[in-house]
Amino acid sequence: AQIGRVTGKGLAANFSKFSPRWLVIVFISLLVSANIFNIAADIGAMGEALSLVIGGLTHEHALIFAAVSVLLQVFVPYRRYAPILKFLTLTLFVYVATTFTVKIPWSKALLSTLWPNPTFSVDYLLMVVAVLGTTISPYLFFWQASQEVEEMNVCKDRRPLIALGRGSRLERELITID
Repeated sequence: AQIGRVTGKGLAANFSKFSPRWLVIVFISLLVSANIFNIAADIGAMGEALSLVIGGLTHEHALIFAAVSVLLQVFVPYRRYAPILKFLTLTLFVYVATTFTVKIPWSKALLSTLWPNPTFSVDYLLMVVAVLGTTISPYLFFWQASQEVEEMNVCKDRRPLIALGRGSRLERELITID
């Protein structure tokens, strides 16, 4: 986010200024591949979840989710689509509600959080990769920098912080909080 806000350019544009073209292409190709697998896993999980709730075939549900998502992105303007997506993030509170509906041994859960008991099994390593992969996805870095640039372009009085010189400390602190 800070790179995008300071320079007024996304990560790929900044990276291409200082790296050979072939390396930029390699990194962008890796990013595209990671995005494809992430999106496929997310859509597959959505299809599976819907199958658990209403029954039916998982693959068909996944195809419906994919088609609806693409159609919305293509035909609904971003300024109208973004608030809908932000509102839908409220569904994440279902995770919080789940903690009140499932019996959880809280003392054991808190102890395991503070002092995990790692085991070097395939299941444990897959879980670690899944948690880190969804938390530290490369596209998030590219997206955040691009989002800062896009917000600057929408608000014409905002310029890259490198052009301002002074007064950029508060902006950077706000990005850090975000």
